Amino acid sequence: MRCKNIQLGYTLPVNIAGKLGCKSVKMYVNAQNLFTICKDGFVDPESSELGSNMSFGSANSARNYPTLKYYGFGLDLTF
Repeated sequence: MRCKNIQLGYTLPVNIAGKLGCKSVKMYVNAQNLFTICKDGFVDPESSELGSNMSFGSANSARNYPTLKYYGFGLDLTF
């Protein structure tokens, strides 16, 4: 099981955005590669290295790196 991408956002109500001098205000946060649950959790289970078969020993562990996590946020203002 894997969570590759998730994004949560919120748009302020028009009356609050108007008080800030904007037509609309949208805020969001996102995350990529948030978690992976698998037998060999230290590598990407979608890797094509040796057909994604980790039973060949440590042959492909040196060529597979842990998947990096990314967190971001944004603010969309419309004037």
